[in-house]
Amino acid sequence: MSFRAAREARERRAAGEPLRLTFARRDGSAAEDGAPLDGRGFLLLDGDRPLPWTSPRLAAAGIEVVRIAGTSYRLDAMQDAGFAPGSPLVLRAEPENPHDPNAVGVWEAKARAQAGYIPRKQAADIAPRLIGLEAFALWEWRDKDGRRCGLRILVAPRDAITERPRPLRD
Repeated sequence: MSFRAAREARERRAAGEPLRLTFARRDGSAAEDGAPLDGRGFLLLDGDRPLPWTSPRLAAAGIEVVRIAGTSYRLDAMQDAGFAPGSPLVLRAEPENPHDPNAVGVWEAKARAQAGYIPRKQAADIAPRLIGLEAFALWEWRDKDGRRCGLRILVAPRDAITERPRPLRD
């Protein structure tokens, strides 16, 4: 990005311009829970500028990037192609869950395989808003055997995202 383009982007953000979320495909290594693992998926961009998963601009738009909990218990299910980065996901409330009445399960689009759950702290905020939200896989981590073992997803209001990434395939 040129100096001029960067300056113009800063000026747009300072003027309160809405988030222009786009996606850039990346392969590489990233740390998950302190262990370096191979991964792939999508980085977030605000126009042409990289946007961290924890950016306040995402939060202001009602968008969250969430690390899925409980994937280690569902490694076989996690291999479903429906969890590849870019794939749409289904979020299901589980009010009868004995561990957490706000539990939100994360399923592939046809709801045949479950990857895990939204972590408890985030589920309390997400569960009441489920009807107006959409989700898709954003980043996956793979173990030394090449099996999907971790997943980050993007959760957003249905009208907040105009561009969706195309699902990655093996």
